[in-house]
Amino acid sequence: MNPHRSVLVLLLGAGLALALLSGCNTTAPTIRSHPDTAVNFTHYQSFILLKPLTAPARNPAITPSLVRDLREEAASAFSSKGMRKSPDNSADAFILIHGGLQDKLEVAELGLGYGRFSRGLGRQELDAYKEGSLYVDVFDARTRELIWRGSAVAEVSAMPETTQLKETVRTIISRYPN
Repeated sequence: MNPHRSVLVLLLGAGLALALLSGCNTTAPTIRSHPDTAVNFTHYQSFILLKPLTAPARNPAITPSLVRDLREEAASAFSSKGMRKSPDNSADAFILIHGGLQDKLEVAELGLGYGRFSRGLGRQELDAYKEGSLYVDVFDARTRELIWRGSAVAEVSAMPETTQLKETVRTIISRYPN
């Protein structure tokens, strides 16, 4: 393997196990784009999608076909932006798809209670949920520096839906600045 890709492939292997869990939104995802403002994105004409070193094993919903579908969706989305998929190590950009799932707890203050038993103590309402995140990172292939990050964050359920994940990947990549 090309030495300057090895670090990125390791990142992908670690991140992909959690990456694709952000599928079933119970709320619409918040999509963000974070370009490096010092970069001229028109110089990036070709890309390679990095592959994981090992299969994701922590969640049985992360199947080889799901990973393949998302990689194909990302390749199609970048191709529609005018970039071409490179068959070898001569690509201008490396693309890494990763993410995660995190337990969250939201505390809502319902105000102060006045009365015989509350004595001014506030009431709180707790809401536990899972927050999923999906990232598409683009690295300069020569310098290995991050030049763009697109992200989607949303409240999610446990099992991903392929069509929803594919749409999220396409929406993230639509914000790529070229």
